[in-house]
Order: sequence, then C-alpha cells, then structure tokens
Amino acid sequence: MIILARRGSVHYLLLAPVKKCTRTGFPDSHTARMICTRLVKLRMFETPVKNTASASLSRAKLARQRLRRWRPLLLVFFGVISSTVFAQDDCSDCVEVDTWRVNVGIGAGMRSNPLHGGDDTPLILLPEVSYYGERFFLENLEMGFTLFENERHQLNALVTPSYDQMYFNRWDPFNFSDAGGFTAGSVPAAPLAASSYQVNISGPMVPAEGLPSSGPAIVSGGVYVASARSVAINNHPIDLTNGTQYLFGADGNPIAVEIIGDTVSIVGVVEGDRIELAGVNVSSAEDVDSRGNAEVEFSSADSSADSLRIDPAEGGRYLVTANAATQAVSGQKIAADQVAHRKMAGLAGIEYSYTFAYASLHLQALSDFTSVHGGHELRAAVIFPWQLGEQKWAVTLGGNYKSRHILDYYYGVSARDTDINALHFSPTSAGIEGMVRLDWQLPLSDHWSLRAMLQYSELPDVIANSPLVSERGVGSAFFGGIYHF
Repeated sequence: MIILARRGSVHYLLLAPVKKCTRTGFPDSHTARMICTRLVKLRMFETPVKNTASASLSRAKLARQRLRRWRPLLLVFFGVISSTVFAQDDCSDCVEVDTWRVNVGIGAGMRSNPLHGGDDTPLILLPEVSYYGERFFLENLEMGFTLFENERHQLNALVTPSYDQMYFNRWDPFNFSDAGGFTAGSVPAAPLAASSYQVNISGPMVPAEGLPSSGPAIVSGGVYVASARSVAINNHPIDLTNGTQYLFGADGNPIAVEIIGDTVSIVGVVEGDRIELAGVNVSSAEDVDSRGNAEVEFSSADSSADSLRIDPAEGGRYLVTANAATQAVSGQKIAADQVAHRKMAGLAGIEYSYTFAYASLHLQALSDFTSVHGGHELRAAVIFPWQLGEQKWAVTLGGNYKSRHILDYYYGVSARDTDINALHFSPTSAGIEGMVRLDWQLPLSDHWSLRAMLQYSELPDVIANSPLVSERGVGSAFFGGIYHF
C-alpha cells in the first residue's frame, strides 16, 4: 500500500505493509496495544509552503499526478526497498498486517488463588495466539476493531471476557492464556463438606482417674451438639474438611480440632475461649447435651435457634447462648467449590492508548453485554518499557474499577449458595483492584526467547470480609522459554 503524506514543505511517499507491535499491560492477559508503524519514506519534491487551502489542494493534485506517472517504476523500486528494510527490522514484537502469530511458553510458575479452599494454579504451558488486520485484531481471548490511530493515539472497539470467574474454575479459558497456565494433570478438589456436623466440645486432656499424671490421658467432659453447619473458635473459622487442625486458645492453650466424616471433635478449650456454631438445629433437649462430668447451663430456651455460642467456665461448666450476636459467625468462610457456579461474562466497550516518549497509557471502559451480572469495569494501566542490550524490560502499574454488580455476583454469598443466613454477604459499593507487574524477555534465536514475569494484584477492600475471600492479594510468577512459530 502506498500513502501520500506531507511534513512541512516536503512531500513523502509512504510504503506499507504496516507492522504492529504489542505491549502487555492490563492484569491477567488484558492486553494494551501500542501501534508501531514501519514506513519507508521517499522524498519526492519540495514546494513553497503557502497557508491557503487552495495551495494545499494544488500540491496534493500535483503529487497524485506524479504518482500515477511514476507508479510502474515506484512499485519495482519499493519492492526492492521494502524487502531490504523489513528484513533488517529488529522489532521482535512486530508482526505484519494480515499475519497470524503463535507462541507457546514452556516453564514453571504459579498464580495464587484468593478464594477460601481455592487451589493455586500452576503455570506450565502459556499459549499465545494473535492476528492483526488493517483494522481488526485478535489477541488470545480479546478481539477488537481499530477506529482511529496515529503515531501517538489509538482508539479501539473491544470485546473481552471477564476474568474474576477464573478463581472458581481451574479449567477456565484464562488459565490457558498468557496470564494463566495449562495445568499438567488434574488436582482433586477439596472434599465437599457434609450437610451438617455433630460437634463434641471438651476441655484439655486429663489423666485417667486412679492413674498417675504421667499416665495415659483421656478427654474431659464437655458439650455435644447434634447438628451444626459451621464452626468458629475465638473468631477463627474452622475449615470443615477431613483432617486435624491445631490452634491456640485465649490463654495460649493448645486446641485440637479433628474432623472425621460428619463429626467435629474440639479438644482443649478453657475459660475465655468461645465456640460459635451456625446452622444448628435445636428441636429437643438431646440436641444440646453434656458429656462426662460437665455441666451445661442454658441462657436461652429458644427452640428455634439457628446459632449457638458456647463459653467454657470454671468447674467444668459450659454456658450455652442461643442466637447470640457474634463476630465469628459473620467471619465464617465458605469454600469456592461449595457455592453456585460463577459464569464468564462478555465485556464490550472502548479502549484508548496514548504513547509518550518513555511510557504508554492505556484505558478501557467496558460493560457486560451478556446479562451475566450487568456490571461495568474501568481499567487503566501505565507501561514503562526499556531495553538493556538484548534484554527487554517493562514495568506496569494498573488499576481496575469494578462496579458493585460485578463484585456482588462473583464474591457475594446469598441464598443461591447456602441457606445459612450468617454466611450471606453483599458488598456495599464498587471497588478498585490494584496491580503491579514486571516483565523480562531475552531473545535467544529466531524461534526461542527466555521470559520471566512477576505480578501482584490486590482485590478491592469492600470484599475483604466476604466468606469466599481468604486473602486479598493475588501473586503470579513465571519463568521459562517461549517458542515463536
């Protein structure tokens, strides 16, 4: 393609093809595009500059006439020049228009999962597929259409998936993208919790009666609760999957929690400790009863209680309060694989990029067009690339504003997930997710390069108390080789 252009009093013929280069920017494979135009310039002629529209039109008309006259010679001449110039082009991030690019990364890495009970994702294989046309482009899971571009500005219409759902599903497409990874083999999910549990609560182990203190110990008397859906000790939620957990009590006393099937045994509580049970079913006196030489005192006879607070006291007594207002129950957790399925949403909107001398700014405004959650996102990132010899570096700073509808759909807990009202959660407002990322690449040959990536993002603080969220921070790291087909 031949383009006529003018700079000052000099007219140029500009030769395409145009090459486009990419810079990764947005969290978790949301890519920010920066256009690199590789044009061969030929100075044709100079004309005096006159500040009139008619003069400009006359010069353009003259240039077009000369172009038609020289076209056969120019095509042959440009063909030689273009093959020479582009053969020497060292832009390893560039691809020609109407060209597919396929890369595969092979290495080792990991992305953490912020959800309770969620498995971290190994990053083993990182496939990358992209295509750039004159206007249309495809980058992994994104596609768009360039509405306007020049040396510094670019405006695109963009369609991209949401990515919050990848924390819930190991085989989500984002775990096959350059921000996720193809897992080698499958990792079994955490065992599903029982519908309800029998709970046995007792004090520290004591020597058996009639035996010396160094002899075998037995469990002292305690409290039995026939049915409960969740357990917390001193505001610490207990993971109700098979196994044994250990924690320290209010006085530094060791507490052991053993879960076998639908039975939870808590041993070692003392005065000052507090056990809170949610989703209980107290319909008769036998549903909450003493064991051994313990005494149980009820502060409420409410037979419709759905939560209990149990406080050990002196003399082997246990105070049981029904429907007590507690902090721990509200802080209870629910595993990611025990809630309703979270769907992937399709987002559509506008992307704008501006290139500075030493950095680039990228903005996206997106809304859900698939009616999954009806929310919207505003993404922003600044990329600082530099090169040291053959090594290419880039630091990215970004933020992602997510509407309350998005946060509620993915991180809220409602009746669709559990019938325990104490676990229900809904964020009160929108939130911002921050991100920082470091990329490094070293070309080794025409087909191979080394790549490393470190990324840290932090979920919005408005969902920090969600029963689904264990940690706000999400870390990713990868190091390996990239094969360029």
